[in-house]
Amino acid sequence: MRRLLEAYQYVAPAVLTPLASWLWWRHYHDDAGLTAIALLVPIVHAYVVPGVGTNVLKVWEFDTGLRLGRFRLHHGFVFGSATAMLGLLTVPAPDPAAGLGDVLRRGLTMAAVLGLANGAYDVAAIRAGILKVYNQPWADGRPPGAIVGDYAPWFFGGFGFVYGAPASPWRRASSTAPPIPAAR
Repeated sequence: MRRLLEAYQYVAPAVLTPLASWLWWRHYHDDAGLTAIALLVPIVHAYVVPGVGTNVLKVWEFDTGLRLGRFRLHHGFVFGSATAMLGLLTVPAPDPAAGLGDVLRRGLTMAAVLGLANGAYDVAAIRAGILKVYNQPWADGRPPGAIVGDYAPWFFGGFGFVYGAPASPWRRASSTAPPIPAAR
C-alpha cells in the first residue's frame, strides 16, 4: 500500500491538475476567473491549513521524500487537484437562480464526498506510515479509523461544504457565455 500511495502523491497531481484545469475551463465556457477559483481554492487551502497543522501546531506529519519541515512540499496539488476533480464530478452545473435549498444540497453533497474520500485516503496513509496524526485517539493507541474519525468529518467535510455550496453563484451575471445546462 505504501508504494501505491507514494506513486499516487506524484502521479495524481501531474495528471489531475492539468485535467481538472481543462475540464473546469470547459465547464465554465472559457472563463479564466471561474476556472482559477475552482482550482486554486482547494490548492491554496491544502497548502495553508496543513502547512500550519504540520509545522506550527505539529498535529500532523508526513513521512515522504520532498518535505518542508514536517509537510510534503507538493501537498497542495495532491489534495487540491483531487478535490477539484471531485468537485467537478459532484457539484451540478452553476445555476444563478439556485435557491437556498440548492446551495445547501450542493454544499452537503460535496461535504459528504470530500469527507469520505479524504477520510479513506488518510486511513490508508496512516496505515502505510506516510501520514502521522497526533490527536487524542492516537495518544490513546486507537486504530487509524478512530484517529481519522476524530478530524475528517469536520475538517474535510467543512471544507467540502464551503467549496461546494457557492458553486451556484460562481456564474457571473455579466458573462456572455451560453447558459450552462442543469445537471441531471
